[in-house]
Amino acid sequence: MPERVIQYYNYFGKVKSLGMYFSGSIVFIMMLYTCADVVFRNIQGYSPLYAYEISQSYFMPLMVFPGLAFAFSVGIMPKIELLLEK
Repeated sequence: MPERVIQYYNYFGKVKSLGMYFSGSIVFIMMLYTCADVVFRNIQGYSPLYAYEISQSYFMPLMVFPGLAFAFSVGIMPKIELLLEK
């Protein structure tokens, strides 16, 4: 393989691992935010944090999209050829 292609694969590996760490940290932050929302709801009777809207609009895309590089590189996602055969 040419040297430049090997550099691209190394760069993709770094981006992939960085995306997985980022997605994992977002999952952890979303868990803490949802727990804080439940605590506020049980103590005060209402929630000033709007955990559902924040999770839906911000946490879910930040959790899914960086992990797609890993899913595509490992082969978890179905390929077009598999869908065309069915």
